[in-house]
Amino acid sequence: MNVVTNMSQKETIRRILKEETKLIPVILRRVEIDKLNEEFNESLEHTSDMFFRDPEMTLDMFTHIVISMTIDGIHHDIHSTTHEDSQWYDDVFNSLKDYYKRQIKHRYNLLSEV
Repeated sequence: MNVVTNMSQKETIRRILKEETKLIPVILRRVEIDKLNEEFNESLEHTSDMFFRDPEMTLDMFTHIVISMTIDGIHHDIHSTTHEDSQWYDDVFNSLKDYYKRQIKHRYNLLSEV
């Protein structure tokens, strides 16, 4: 009974940790979180500047640009350490989109109010 409880607790902890970070292992193993956050913040700033030139930009477009630029910044870290035929881009894109969605939406809403 105790072994089952321990296994259940371990699985619960793993699930909670995965939900809290929402970053997939491909990112976590290859990119330092400080570098990832720096790339994201630079991408968010650059895209915010773009928004003023195109105020018709939708949230989806804004999000896509921010995440694509962030991936450009970490591309070498991931690509250089994965198999040549690895199809990682979509998984990384979706993980980063989920991870940063609140910050992106908040910035977009601020820009839309101006």
